[in-house]
Amino acid sequence: MAMQPATTETEKLRFPTLNAATGNRAQRRYVDGVTSRPVADKKQARGYPKGEDEHRQCGPKPGAAARSRL
Repeated sequence: MAMQPATTETEKLRFPTLNAATGNRAQRRYVDGVTSRPVADKKQARGYPKGEDEHRQCGPKPGAAARSRL
């Protein structure tokens, strides 16, 4: 006996976030926590907190530390 999901990817519904005033789709953007400037998609990385003001980057370049003040 094998476990299988109740729905497939094609059966799942996804609801985009809309601007309630205009009905247009909203976009999600990331900004730098210190400079408040937008972060380009190719500059984004995943990480985890290592200390109060320090984060460790994980992903394409493991071990590369990124410092950030939140």
